[in-house]
Order: sequence, then C-alpha cells, then structure tokens
Amino acid sequence: MLPLCQDPIASRCRPASSDKTGSVGLMEHMTKSAIRRASQIEVNPQAKRNLQELFVNFTLILICLLLIYIIVLLSS
Repeated sequence: MLPLCQDPIASRCRPASSDKTGSVGLMEHMTKSAIRRASQIEVNPQAKRNLQELFVNFTLILICLLLIYIIVLLSS
C-alpha cells in the first residue's frame, strides 16, 4: 500500500481513518485534492480569452473535417 501522505502540507493528506481502502480510495482522494487546488488558481483574463478562442477554433476545425469526411463518403 502507498504511504498515507508525502505532501508536507497536512491539509492535503488523506486521513488515516479513511472509510475507503486500497488504491481506489487513494486515487479518489488525490483526484478531489487536485481539483480543489486547480479550482483555486487565478487565470489572467487575457489568457482565459485566448484559451476560449483556441477551443472554439479547434472545435470549428473538427466540425469542418467531419463535414469534409461526410461529403467524401457521399460522393463516392
């Protein structure tokens, strides 16, 4: 079994009396802890806008590729 905690900050450690046992409980705890830490990160508004535009562009490219694929299938 993995050690209870290697993180020096005690609040991020999983409790010793966890009701879930094994690696599943540890993975669930690590995932919740990572989400909690990530949700507290402040993002620059310009960087946030750039990421949103990048996501929109990526989605539009995927839609266009899908349409091209459908047209090629229908024409053959």
